[in-house]
Amino acid sequence: MLHPEATETEETVTAELASFGSSEYASVVLGGVWGQPPPLDLQAEADLHTLLSVLAERQLIHSARDISDGGIAVSLAQATFSNEIGATVEQEQSLMAHPLFGLFAEPASTVLVTCEANQVDAIEDFADRYGYYAARIGTTGGDRLEIPALRGSRLLR
Repeated sequence: MLHPEATETEETVTAELASFGSSEYASVVLGGVWGQPPPLDLQAEADLHTLLSVLAERQLIHSARDISDGGIAVSLAQATFSNEIGATVEQEQSLMAHPLFGLFAEPASTVLVTCEANQVDAIEDFADRYGYYAARIGTTGGDRLEIPALRGSRLLR
């Protein structure tokens, strides 16, 4: 996952909660919306598109998918189900204020990319050059979408 670098502060967590309130999850599952959509930084968006173009030109990625419509969980489901391939996703706990944020938050200028395992270091280097953070969140393969950290968790009310 690529996203602009950010430090986790109380202010950041409060902003994440406000933006989470405008998510599909909040609307459909929690039955309401609150707060504001995440801010869109046009320069960060342009930098992301430049980065993705460089990664594609160098054939470092197989695919890229925006997560702004449903978050990581929805993007993973759409990508894996439509291509009949599974994935195992390990969430980086330090990147989340709450597990639901990590799965269903819809930040701007954030994408999921797929690549060969031997390309990850190069992708991380390019992401750093363009001011983005690349987090390894899992692997593709198999026939199921699995998020082991959530086994036994209750996500829906």
